[in-house]
Amino acid sequence: MSQAFSNVSLYGSRLIRALTDLAVADVDLSHDHFTDRLAGLVDISGSITLSDAHSQSRRLEFVAESVSSETLQMSFAEVRTNLVKGILQSFVPGQRGMRIKLPKEERTEEAEPLGFEPYHRFYAAHQRDMEAKVRRLHDQIRDQVAVISPELAKITILDRAFSDILQSYARKSLAVTPRLLGTRFRFLQRENKVRAEAREQSASKLWLTEDTGLIAFCHEMKTVLLAELEVRLLPVMALIEAANSAQPQ
Repeated sequence: MSQAFSNVSLYGSRLIRALTDLAVADVDLSHDHFTDRLAGLVDISGSITLSDAHSQSRRLEFVAESVSSETLQMSFAEVRTNLVKGILQSFVPGQRGMRIKLPKEERTEEAEPLGFEPYHRFYAAHQRDMEAKVRRLHDQIRDQVAVISPELAKITILDRAFSDILQSYARKSLAVTPRLLGTRFRFLQRENKVRAEAREQSASKLWLTEDTGLIAFCHEMKTVLLAELEVRLLPVMALIEAANSAQPQ
């Protein structure tokens, strides 16, 4: 489990690499002036919230409880595993009991392939699912970490404040991902049309059966979803790492 928490950062994440590999993202990886850029995301109301959180941490009344690293990591692993399983199974045709399912394409000569919109809704449904479940996990881990030590309790107070302030920004930022996938989808469709014309074949049939068409796009979308999950879990992982560092070795 500890391996999952090593060498992970937002700028080196699988999401950045996945979007860059698809040539749909122009990402600035520089860490220069990070503090200034972070401050630019916090408006006046956010500054007041952080100030209140700081004051609250100074007036903290602390009662210690025993929470092991294993307990934290097991809670994390359970939610992460279920989310990963849900993503993977949603791409498998015929899976029963799945609330989120990959759009079904009619595989006949006469049927026209779906446009990107159903796939956009599919991706957005996964985003809502991840956001809700990761937020619940974050709240749970924060409550558990808060009782380990006074220092960690202060960290969790600030973590909650930052989480509330940056939630809207994170939602807007991650909303860009399906739009980038739409760009990729339309690019692959154009490439498919060119190949179909060169082979004098049906573009619709080629799109549904060729590995370079819809099959390739679905694989890429699955990769991006799993990478986005990693990004969403980073704040939770940071809290667990803080707790691990504070535990006696």
